[in-house]
Amino acid sequence: MKKILPKALKNILVLAGITFAVTASILFSLFTTNLLEDLTKQHLEKDTQTIEAHLNDRLQNLRSSLDRIKKSEELNAIVKAQEIDKIREFFEKTTRKEGFELGLMTDNNGIVIFRAENKNVIGDYVYNNNPWGRAVIKGQEITTIEKSGLMPLISVAGSPLLDEDGNFMAGIFIGEKVDKDLTLELKHLETRNNIEVAFYTKEEGIFASSFENQDDENNIKRFFNEGSEWIKNGRGSEDIEKIRIINSQYHHIKNIVFEGLEHSPGGMLVFHRSFNQQGIILYLSGFITLTLIAYFSFLLIIKKRTERIIYLLVVWLIFDLISVQTSSKIKSLQPVNPDYDSSIVYNSTAKLEPETGVFKKNTEHEVKIIINTAGEKINAANFNIKYNPEIVAVSEINIGNSICSKEGFVEKIIDQTEGLVKIGCVIFKESFNGSRGEIAGFKLRTLREGDYVLRFEEDSNVFASDGLGTEVLRSTRGGSYQVIDQKSKKQGFPEILIFSDSHQNQTRWYNDKKVRITWIPVEDEYNQYQWLINKNADTIKNWENSEKTKNNEIETSNLEDGENYFHIIGEKNGVLGPESKLKIRIDTTPPEPVKLKITNRDVKVGDLIRVSFTGSDITSGVQSFYAKINNRNYFPVESTFFIPFTAPGKYYLSIRVFDQADNYRDTEIEINVSGRNILERLLNLSGEKMILLGRILGIK
Repeated sequence: MKKILPKALKNILVLAGITFAVTASILFSLFTTNLLEDLTKQHLEKDTQTIEAHLNDRLQNLRSSLDRIKKSEELNAIVKAQEIDKIREFFEKTTRKEGFELGLMTDNNGIVIFRAENKNVIGDYVYNNNPWGRAVIKGQEITTIEKSGLMPLISVAGSPLLDEDGNFMAGIFIGEKVDKDLTLELKHLETRNNIEVAFYTKEEGIFASSFENQDDENNIKRFFNEGSEWIKNGRGSEDIEKIRIINSQYHHIKNIVFEGLEHSPGGMLVFHRSFNQQGIILYLSGFITLTLIAYFSFLLIIKKRTERIIYLLVVWLIFDLISVQTSSKIKSLQPVNPDYDSSIVYNSTAKLEPETGVFKKNTEHEVKIIINTAGEKINAANFNIKYNPEIVAVSEINIGNSICSKEGFVEKIIDQTEGLVKIGCVIFKESFNGSRGEIAGFKLRTLREGDYVLRFEEDSNVFASDGLGTEVLRSTRGGSYQVIDQKSKKQGFPEILIFSDSHQNQTRWYNDKKVRITWIPVEDEYNQYQWLINKNADTIKNWENSEKTKNNEIETSNLEDGENYFHIIGEKNGVLGPESKLKIRIDTTPPEPVKLKITNRDVKVGDLIRVSFTGSDITSGVQSFYAKINNRNYFPVESTFFIPFTAPGKYYLSIRVFDQADNYRDTEIEINVSGRNILERLLNLSGEKMILLGRILGIK
């Protein structure tokens, strides 16, 4: 009994030592993990502060330069005399000398008379096109990062030039591009290599980043798309968040939302890669801690060296098992792409940039065709764009910045008689799968006043680089524009120019009911305005139910879905001027649920099922239909298609329908496939190939 008790006690003490060692190791690992997390967040906060300070320094340098320019006696003298040619000459010389990337000057009406980056593009009304233009024409000094008609974001400083009586004589602006070069500059402010920077707008999502690997950049752009919470609602601006996005690598992310002059135009995401050696550090720290505790515990209990080594090996084995299981458990609990819709539609969209604007008669402006591939590789495109040849004339097609090969343009046609531009091109060297690519730009000369639209024709298309020439253009967005003649009057009064910063394009459907409308005040002609909003495009005959205001802007959230019309007239001493109106198209309601039919929901391996469906949208109309199986990507489908199944399992077929305002609705059904053929059993195949209108999807 005396011999048994010490041995039993020894075993108990050994187990207690092992338990204590394992517990201490786990606690130490958790402590180390939290410590590394805190260090990473501290690094990111410091890096973010450094980057923000650098951006602010750049803005202040712009402001200092502009303050110096606007104090020039020569500039003020020629502006006061309205010597346009001398103003252009002075500003061109100044911007070239100072090395500004962007420079712009307006006349006393807010119309551009000089643009440094493109001297031939003048005559646009910055009051309509940009928040910074509206601020300066009201007499405000601005220094900010804002959106621009021809670029997603710019750093800009602007000032009004006023006469002795405080009257607006001109607007002067200088700026810098917010692009990939800037992200690389910000990235290299830090000596560590684990910082990345990306800029985004709410309309496009990420448009520029410091990720140098193209696949990584495309993944980031798909992840932080314009529909994500990060872009739409500023997620990550209050607290640093940790997510896994690129090659399952963890990143800590800080969202810097730019305030903007009227509302936020977008922001900047700062990424800090988590320590790559974190797992090794945790393992080694735990391993060393465990070994020391276990060894000294066994040294007191176990006298024989052989037994100590055996027990130590057992402890190491237990530690390894716990480490592997804990690591697997943590990974399974950590959501992969928690904000990422793995069902992003992989199809291209095309738009015009700018998509709206007001231009002076007899001036030139440029419009670009911009494509977003949503990550799908393309190698060819053709676009046919219709315009009104009585109001504008297309003078030139510019392919200098095109993603297409210069020798790959098979069509560059301007048909002024029909009012049609035809552009077709091929990408020879490498396919393109970016989120922002310019196909071509074209210059338009305004001929007479009036409204005009640029519309993509239905035979426009984009082709996938899949060897099949699959058509992958999901949607297009044209533009609406105004041409003004400052000397023109109706009924003896000037017509009021109306703009909507929130709903700029009269041809586009918006899924936002919050509408902001502004107009150019005509203080010498009108002392107040009357306005109303209805569903009628006809001229208003009775203004008794109208609202009256002396301001030049309104904001409302009470508009119904459908086409709404804002009507306004000016009034002076009881005399009413001519009516102006603006069309606003709103659709906030998803399409009707798809009516989906399949031949059978319970099938055998090798069976072919027929899928058919119908869908509708009562307001803006249906844009397109897409289908996916399980968690794969959506692909375009027609109203009837067939699916062959070659592997058993439970599958979920989802049909997504988009309307013209980009609202969508999903309809899903479950399909059970049973049985497996002999060949699959022998080869132990675990995948399936599904043919969907010529597209082959791998189903796991």
